[in-house]
Amino acid sequence: MDHEDLVVLKTAWESSLRDLKGQVPETVLTRFLKKLEPSEYRDERVVFAAPGRFVHDWVKDRYVDRLQTSLSEKLQKSIKFELKIASSERQAPSNHAVAAVTPRASEPSRF
Repeated sequence: MDHEDLVVLKTAWESSLRDLKGQVPETVLTRFLKKLEPSEYRDERVVFAAPGRFVHDWVKDRYVDRLQTSLSEKLQKSIKFELKIASSERQAPSNHAVAAVTPRASEPSRF
């Protein structure tokens, strides 16, 4: 997705969220919808990344149709709204060494 498409999608998304503010509970906006990040916009397809499986499934089950309609209106064309789960560095195994700190002989133990 080029920079211009991303700007267009983010602008439409922010406008959609403002419109939804009076239509859905504030907790839905803050805990679910505002956590979605635009990640792809090509032709008639927009993809948003959810921060985890729970948010992904919850939004998909309850709000995909409404979000698709709202974004179609803002972008002035019919689009297909899709969700994916954002990749997380926490899911990858860590190869970092863990250092243990032991008190020096001259320091009294605090434990």
